[in-house]
Amino acid sequence: MRIFSTKLKELRLGKKLSQEELSKKLDIPRTTIAGYESGARSLPREARLKQIAQFFNVSVDYLIGYSDEENNTEDLQAQIISIIRSADLHFNNQYIFSNDEKEKIIAILLNLTNLPIIERKIVLGMLEKMAKST
Repeated sequence: MRIFSTKLKELRLGKKLSQEELSKKLDIPRTTIAGYESGARSLPREARLKQIAQFFNVSVDYLIGYSDEENNTEDLQAQIISIIRSADLHFNNQYIFSNDEKEKIIAILLNLTNLPIIERKIVLGMLEKMAKST
């Protein structure tokens, strides 16, 4: 909890925002922001953590201390989009994916970038097993 408090305050100050300004931008009461930063309030629920992480362009894992890397998700997402759209994706060197199918693949991968690290590793492990069986 202390890690979240510290990171939230550092990120807010890094953007030169007061608690009141952040409160308005996130539509979260200022007293709630103050409680998070002081450690008086418990860790927010997942939806609010995602909201805060997206605002600061960091991962939820960074916010709660599971990762030391801010993990700029926008850069990762831009890379995913660029790679998938520009590649000739195929399955078993036989079936080439259409642009609509590529967009669906992009949507799946973008959702993956928003998962906490533990869940991301589980999904990636499942995908690796599926890839080996084809």
